[in-house]
Amino acid sequence: LLGSVEMNQLPILLILLASALLNVGYFFPVIYVAFFKKPNKELNFGEASPFMLVPLTLTAIGSLILGIWPDAPYLFLELVNVAVKNVTTGGI
Repeated sequence: LLGSVEMNQLPILLILLASALLNVGYFFPVIYVAFFKKPNKELNFGEASPFMLVPLTLTAIGSLILGIWPDAPYLFLELVNVAVKNVTTGGI
C-alpha cells in the first residue's frame, strides 16, 4: 500500500484496498464459525464419499512421491527428451 502511495498509483491503491475488504468479507464468517460459534451437539459423521476420498488419496500419494523423489518430474522430462531425440534425431 505504501509503495503505491509513494509512486502516486491511486488505482493500484484502490484495487488493493478493495481486495483487502473483500478478503475480510469472505473470511470473517469462516473465522466466526471456527472460533466463536457454539458447537452443534447433534453432529453425525459418516464415511466420506468417493468423490472426496479419491482426490485426497491421489494428492497424498503425489505428495509422498514428490517428498521422497523431488526430482521425479524431471526424470520424466529426461525420458521424453531421450524419446524425442530417438524419433527425430534432434531433440526438443
